[in-house]
Amino acid sequence: MLKAEKHSNQEIVLLRQLYEDVKTYRIHHELPIRTSEGSKSQTKIKTENKKIQKVKIIQGEKVIEIAKI
Repeated sequence: MLKAEKHSNQEIVLLRQLYEDVKTYRIHHELPIRTSEGSKSQTKIKTENKKIQKVKIIQGEKVIEIAKI
């Protein structure tokens, strides 16, 4: 049960990071630069006509992708 809770917390942290990355991208039109060693994730944003169509965050084998339909 503790293992499942830890796994869930990692996903929440990853989702929060994706949210912050998209928010920063909308304001500054670029992804934030992270200097901490703890975050080994990569965020990708696909745009079309300057509008966000798809966002993806990858950390190890975990991938969270959100697409506009």
